[in-house]
Amino acid sequence: MVTNELAPLEEQLRSEELIDREVAATRLAQAGHDGVRMLAAIAIDTSASPASRLTALRHLPADEEAVPVLRLLLNDPLATLRHGALNKAEDARARA
Repeated sequence: MVTNELAPLEEQLRSEELIDREVAATRLAQAGHDGVRMLAAIAIDTSASPASRLTALRHLPADEEAVPVLRLLLNDPLATLRHGALNKAEDARARA
């Protein structure tokens, strides 16, 4: 997917509306490498809302590429993100 097409999805993922975030995160996950990189970037972006970060984390594929992001999130101050990262890391390890 072209980066120009991803920008509106990034904005939508940062929305206050749950349905907007879920739709955007699903589309980014399906967009391939660039979409997954955007999910990872939002998941670790401390200036993003906790809801946006958690949505991005939940839609991040549990694979080897996610491991560096998950390591960062395991030290995040937000307990929900640490918990989500731990679960995702366990999924990634199980698939490896």
